Amino acid sequence: MKDEIEGFLGKLGPRMRVWKRRWFKLSGGCLYYYKAKGDEKTAQWLGYFPLENLAVRQLNDLQFELFIPMQIGKDFPLRNHFHLTSNSQYMDG
Repeated sequence: MKDEIEGFLGKLGPRMRVWKRRWFKLSGGCLYYYKAKGDEKTAQWLGYFPLENLAVRQLNDLQFELFIPMQIGKDFPLRNHFHLTSNSQYMDG
């Protein structure tokens, strides 16, 4: 199994509720996300999800939701859940 997995996913924004296409990288027990492919080389991540104790709920065939337990979610004081999709129809260009 590869130590790192990466690719595009859509992330639903918290305020405007708009899907944004983001580059995700699974590495070292965290799922990091970046504005664009290649940004991970400069370590300019926009955010991350620690995978320990993370709960995932499938919303439908195209979307899923990540829940971060409150003790881990302290880095995200206003949110403890995030919506992601792998379907390009939800992502902006």
